Amino acid sequence: MTSTGEWVIAEVNGANLTASSWGTPQIAGWLGSRLIDGDVGTYLCFDRNEVSQAYEDQARAQLARDYGVELTDLYQNAPFVADFKRKFYRVDGETVSLSEAVDFSRSGVANSFYATGAMQAFADGEARVGSYVYDGSNWVNGGLRLESAAKTNLLPYSYTEIDTGKWSANPASSVTSSDVTDDIGLDAWKIIPSTDNTSHEIRDTFAGQANTTYTFDVIAEPDGYDYLQVILTNTGFGAAFIGVFNLATGEVVSVSASAEAAIRPWGGDKFRCTLTVTSDGDGGTYDARLASTPTGSSVFAGDGTSGTIIHHAQVVDGQLATSPIVRQC
Repeated sequence: MTSTGEWVIAEVNGANLTASSWGTPQIAGWLGSRLIDGDVGTYLCFDRNEVSQAYEDQARAQLARDYGVELTDLYQNAPFVADFKRKFYRVDGETVSLSEAVDFSRSGVANSFYATGAMQAFADGEARVGSYVYDGSNWVNGGLRLESAAKTNLLPYSYTEIDTGKWSANPASSVTSSDVTDDIGLDAWKIIPSTDNTSHEIRDTFAGQANTTYTFDVIAEPDGYDYLQVILTNTGFGAAFIGVFNLATGEVVSVSASAEAAIRPWGGDKFRCTLTVTSDGDGGTYDARLASTPTGSSVFAGDGTSGTIIHHAQVVDGQLATSPIVRQC
């Protein structure tokens, strides 16, 4: 909402009154275009440069008479307003821009999501206003996206670079990869186990440290095989820590002792899988590995076509997954 005049934002306190259902033609012709069904309820928005006080009074009276609804200016007496969902800001009664309302800074590009679930990049220093989050069934406007701390994706290759040209097949030739297009038209990589009766992993080594907690975060969907192994291993961890996820049902099948695993829906057939592990005190090499499997078992002979689509992968220090951090070397 941008305007040279004063915006009135009014909550509509009536279950039967929405932007798509009107029973009074007089109101529908004038006020209907200004009533919006938003993420926070149905609300009215109009500019007092366009609408006279007489029309405003008429609308209020007609809504009260015909619907038993009263409109309340949500921001009438507020000295400061920062409504990130509606992108509406006010200081001392004056409508202002975001930069006039608040001071914001961030070093580097940051990512979030559009309403479609596509990844959205915000430039250096740009506030992530209009970031969408998945609530388990829909992408909804989350307003302003903030993180608890600055993080770095430790994996050299992520997002559209999770292929066997960047990650290594382990054992060699046990996995191939194919560039695919997902359900919203974005590029992704499908990892495909070979027909050899062996384990089928792809691995990427990252710069880790001793006695540090890491979270391996993967956005994936099934494409022939329903199970995904998410693994943190090699000498830096002292053992192989494995989370097995069912991408058909959205369940954690199993997780190694001393590790934590979680899965949540991410729109369409995608799921976001996380594995959290603390490295040992000896240092060494740190591996992030992924394995597509038909049953959850490590060793099998693939059919040469089935596998798992990987949309994004990252490793960050700490116990919580952040917004996706794209890194392409």
